[in-house]
Amino acid sequence: MLRLGGLIDPHASGESARDRRAYCLKVIGTTRRELEQRFDWRLERLDVFFVDNPDANAHLIRHGDRYGIALYAGLPELIHGYITAALDAREFLQLYLSAQEREEWALRFLGMVVEHVYLHEAAHALRGHLLYLERTTGETTVDERFRWQRRYIELDADVHAVDMWLAITEAADDFPASDDLRLDLYFQKLLTLILLHHAYDRDGGPVLRRGRTTHPAAIHRAMLFDQMLFGTFMDRYQLPRKAMLNVQNQAWWEASVAAQAAGLVKNRWWGDSGSRRGDLQFKRMWRYFVNTIGPRLDRFVEGLPDDLV
Repeated sequence: MLRLGGLIDPHASGESARDRRAYCLKVIGTTRRELEQRFDWRLERLDVFFVDNPDANAHLIRHGDRYGIALYAGLPELIHGYITAALDAREFLQLYLSAQEREEWALRFLGMVVEHVYLHEAAHALRGHLLYLERTTGETTVDERFRWQRRYIELDADVHAVDMWLAITEAADDFPASDDLRLDLYFQKLLTLILLHHAYDRDGGPVLRRGRTTHPAAIHRAMLFDQMLFGTFMDRYQLPRKAMLNVQNQAWWEASVAAQAAGLVKNRWWGDSGSRRGDLQFKRMWRYFVNTIGPRLDRFVEGLPDDLV
């Protein structure tokens, strides 16, 4: 715990930062209750807390039979600041949000980011990823800094985070019934998660070279998430492929406007980076996960106790 920064002093920061942390915990509390109701779970040994660290990150840790999701105090601050900077650009979501709606949506985007981070870390716990990594690599924690060697573990957590999110979203009375509204839901989710990975890349992480692609590590993960989310929505809702592709491209374009407005380095998330995205490679990685890695992890999970978390 001390290595991560220690539990945050609730009185050590300003009122706005405290309010944002409280808002994040409220979103997480609601999500947890929805999960427990939807799946008949009792997540009593999965704690959530903030640690005093200015970075945008989250850790899953384990102590005995309890798990903890350590959210860095910098996560809501950096995400909210980044999204606010993006929303200050008139071109960003120009067709979607009026000037009066932008302040409200800065908080909504933060809530959607934090919801996914929580579901992602919960998936790590529920899928036994710490146990799997302990047996295969000796690692004892999982964080959100992308490591190429751990890409499929992170993808597995994203897959099941999205599956849990869709399950509780579908259970709501206002779940969209039309293709157009489901495409809008897809757009919001994809854009939100690209913005999250922008924040993970704000320190200019190392560039990874795989095949013909050259990208920062966070972009690799965003592109993997992109392929997974596209396939999930196509399979689950049989949405028109052409419309899906249009929405996908629009989300990446909006994200490039946000990246430029927030001052991210040119030719990474905006500029010439689009010509080097290497979609084909990540489509192949997604198919390999679906056909090989996912079933392998499923077999591991089948051997776990029912009350792991």
